Amino acid sequence: MDEAMKEVKMVVEGVYSAKAAMGLAKKYNIDMPIIEQVNEVLFNKKPADAAVKDLMIRDKKLEHRDLPWNE
Repeated sequence: MDEAMKEVKMVVEGVYSAKAAMGLAKKYNIDMPIIEQVNEVLFNKKPADAAVKDLMIRDKKLEHRDLPWNE
């Protein structure tokens, strides 16, 4: 993130939106695994490949009660 911002000399699109989305997810107690991993990469120096791996190995589950469960 820092390298990209230095190169373009401005805020990289989505950086602060990712932080805001994480704050809203916590406020409303919503599980947002992609946003969580994006924030880990951007702000906690998690390697992107590790973030993708963590997303890919998650157990399948119903994400929202109004959506049908299809295997």
